Amino acid sequence: MTGPDPMLTFTLLSLACRQAGLPDPGETDDTSRAQTFEVLLSAADDLQVHRLRFGKNYREEGLTKVWTWDVQDDFTHPHRPHGLSVSGDTVLVSLFDYEFDAFNLALDLETGTLLHTITTAEGSPWGGLPEREGERSTHNIIADPAGGYIISDTHNHRVSGLDENGILKWELSQSTIWEKGYVQTSFSNPNDVELFELNGEARLLVSCRGDVFNHVMWFKASTPLRPEDPPWELEGIFPETNNFSLIRQNHNPYILEDGTGFMVANSYYNRIEAFTWEGELIWQFPKADCQDSHSLDWPRGFDWTPNGTLLIADSSANRLLEVDPNQDCLDDAILWSLDDVHATYDVVVLP
Repeated sequence: MTGPDPMLTFTLLSLACRQAGLPDPGETDDTSRAQTFEVLLSAADDLQVHRLRFGKNYREEGLTKVWTWDVQDDFTHPHRPHGLSVSGDTVLVSLFDYEFDAFNLALDLETGTLLHTITTAEGSPWGGLPEREGERSTHNIIADPAGGYIISDTHNHRVSGLDENGILKWELSQSTIWEKGYVQTSFSNPNDVELFELNGEARLLVSCRGDVFNHVMWFKASTPLRPEDPPWELEGIFPETNNFSLIRQNHNPYILEDGTGFMVANSYYNRIEAFTWEGELIWQFPKADCQDSHSLDWPRGFDWTPNGTLLIADSSANRLLEVDPNQDCLDDAILWSLDDVHATYDVVVLP
C-alpha cells in the first residue's frame, strides 16, 4: 500500500478534525484562535481516571485537574482503568485485572464520584467458551441506545450486550458468529467497541488484537434467528485474515467523519493510521520511514482537540502527547506532553 497525495491527506485530516465541530488542521498552531477544552484520561497503572482542563495557554501554564478518581478510594483490589466513554452526565469505565473478575462502573461526569458498578449478572444465559469465569477482562463499555450497555470482554473472547441489570442479552463470540470459516473459528480478544451510523444505519465497530486475530470488524444491525443470537451481522473485516504486516495489536478504532473508513491505533507498529473500508491505507502518523530520536511506544487511545491537534495516549511511554498531524515525524510534531502518567490507555475529548 502507498500513502495518499497531499491533498487527500489534508482532506482526510480536515474531515477527522471536524468531528463534533472541530476546526481544520491548518489551525493547529494558531494560538490566537486556541480554544479551551477538557479531556478524560485513564492511567491504568496509576489506577486513576482524570478529568483535565486545557486552558488557552496550557502549554506554558499547565493543566487544571478538575477531578481524579482513584480505584483504591472505592475498591480493595487494584483493578486497572482502561476504556472510557461518556453517556450524558455519566462516564463509563472498564476495569481490568489479571487475577480477579473485571467489571465496569459509572462515574459522575461533573464530580468524578462513583455512581454504581456494572457487570454481568450471575446466571446469565449462554456463552462462547466453557472455561471462562465471569466477565474476566473488560476493556471498553458504551451505552446502548436500545437500553443497557455493550462491553468488550477480552479474555472471554466476546462482545456482550447487557440490560440495565447486567443480564446478558446477546453476545458476539465463536458460538454466535455464524459466518463460516476464519471469523467463526478465530474470533478472540476484542478490546474496543464503538457504535456509529453509516448511510443512516447503525453499525458496531469492534477491534480485536492478539497473536492469532488482529482485526477491525464492523457489524450491521440484523434480526436474530434464535433468542441467543446477537442483533448484529458481520459486514466487513480488515484485514481479511490475520496479517501482521498490516495491523498488529491494534486498539480503539473509530469511523472517519465522512464515513469513508476508520482510524486505528496500530500499537505494535507505534502509529496511528487511517484506512478505507476496502483496506487502503490513506494516512499514518508518524510516517513509516521517520528516523525519530524516540518513537511512539505502544499508543492505544487518541482523539482530536478543538484546535485540530491530535492527543495520543502513548501507553508504554507513560505519557499523553499532543502532536501536530500536519508533520510527518514525531520529532517535528510534538507540541506538548503530560509525563509520568503510567500506562495511559484512553483519552476522550469532551464536547
